[in-house]
Amino acid sequence: QTLRALGDARLRELVASYATALEEGDADTLIAMLTADATWSMPPLPSWYRGHAAISDFLVRLPLRERWRHLPVRANGQQAVACYIWDEQAGAFVGRVIDVLTLRGDRIAAVTAFIDEGLFPRFGLPATLPAEH
Repeated sequence: QTLRALGDARLRELVASYATALEEGDADTLIAMLTADATWSMPPLPSWYRGHAAISDFLVRLPLRERWRHLPVRANGQQAVACYIWDEQAGAFVGRVIDVLTLRGDRIAAVTAFIDEGLFPRFGLPATLPAEH
């Protein structure tokens, strides 16, 4: 229902804003996109984060220190983002994580980040992206 209520254009805009904020290392924009009680988990890792302060701390300490590129995708009917991290040896962005976004209204209530490069072929996604956009 949430996805239908938002409409395709708004969903594309949310996913694009999310991807751009990650690529630009913009923690403030990412946090503004989240509900106050949002969670960020990374199966199979046991650690997870809840709320703006915990998620912001995690973002600036770990993923926002890296270079990323993203492609929109859908997973089990939900909005998702394929995340490619820069790999100096490969000279390309390498598929690493699929972030599944759970929405509440026009905010992200949960990010479930599946860290598994083996998922990319299952989604019909390329294993790598070139250095240039």
